[in-house]
Amino acid sequence: SWSLRHPAAAALHVLCLLT
Repeated sequence: SWSLRHPAAAALHVLCLLT
């Protein structure tokens, strides 16, 4: 999973969904 290699990117993706 890309989120495992880029945990920070996964966090940013969640923030994009929330805002």
